[in-house]
Amino acid sequence: MTLVFLGRVLSEQLPCVQDVANSILTESFSLELTKIDYWKRPRILWCGSDQTPEPLHKLVNDLQRGLLRCGFEPENRTYKPHVTLARKARPASVQQLQVPVVWQPKEFVLAGSHSGPKPPRYRILNRWSVNR
Repeated sequence: MTLVFLGRVLSEQLPCVQDVANSILTESFSLELTKIDYWKRPRILWCGSDQTPEPLHKLVNDLQRGLLRCGFEPENRTYKPHVTLARKARPASVQQLQVPVVWQPKEFVLAGSHSGPKPPRYRILNRWSVNR
């Protein structure tokens, strides 16, 4: 689940990004994934939540606010926690899960990827505990 998408990060920006994450204080939370939906334009099938827990909302806002000093502009759209299930997917209608998936994250990470002709491969660059 992406908290903040940074796009291309220059090597000189990386220490600032890590300093921001080091400064974040967050409390533990549970997220209920309640539905499967589809975004037409990027052709993404995803599983998400109808509600964003306040500690997750605060975590995302704190990261975005801190990343301003690193040269990253915050997202204009409202944050919607979701897990991508498939890319280049066929259209699908919204489906409510009969039994929500309850997820309690223990950490958040800084992940990097390389773009190219193949699907992206992610590499974890650093980890931070939730509830610190």
